[in-house]
Amino acid sequence: MVCRLEGVAVKAGGIKRNGNIKKTAVLLMSGGLLFCAAYWIKCQAGIDCISSFHLADHLPVSFLQRQPTPIVQFREGELIIGESFQSRRHRSAWDKLWMREEKAVYESYAAEGADERGSLLITNKKTQDWSLCFDRLIRVNPGEQYEFSGQIRTEGDARGALGVMLFDGEKKIQRWHYGVRAVTDAAQWQHVSHAFVIPDGAFFMQFRLTGAGRGNVWFDQITFKRCARAVGGQGCFGHD
Repeated sequence: MVCRLEGVAVKAGGIKRNGNIKKTAVLLMSGGLLFCAAYWIKCQAGIDCISSFHLADHLPVSFLQRQPTPIVQFREGELIIGESFQSRRHRSAWDKLWMREEKAVYESYAAEGADERGSLLITNKKTQDWSLCFDRLIRVNPGEQYEFSGQIRTEGDARGALGVMLFDGEKKIQRWHYGVRAVTDAAQWQHVSHAFVIPDGAFFMQFRLTGAGRGNVWFDQITFKRCARAVGGQGCFGHD
């Protein structure tokens, strides 16, 4: 009788423990779903509470970051991009690599760069074009001045370039390639830079790295900024 009663007691205790485990699991799942929903809303709204901290750099939540692309605006003299591609953490600032021919283009990280501290390497196994866009759509006004610069090196028949896309007020493409500066046949690092003015009819833009041709392209020390107008109305060009 004692053994049977002890057996019943143990079984009842097991049922109680199982019930607690189930409740804990449900609470954890509910909390996880609420977190994912809140983060998804943040991504859609383009909310960036702390610009120097990105959750995607520390947790595998990048799958929640979907379109539409967040819209931002910058003040005169403000640095928009300052990227030396020291590690994979740079991916939080860029969209997924686009390629015209599927599985033809790959990105990786080279140990050496223009500053000997690493760089972004894009390898094209085919000849079609590809692009890697900054993951923010920048609100602009006609007449504003911007400037980009960077170091590019190429190998094979590959071409690498820096430039922007322009959009109209309805976010439709106005110019696919604007202010582009390209490099080819560059066994050594080549510095490229370009300052430009936002033309009439453009309300948004997106900075990107582009290329085409079979071979390798390395990128390093990429900067992009909105120019500050100095006293007298001078900007990137030394004049208006």
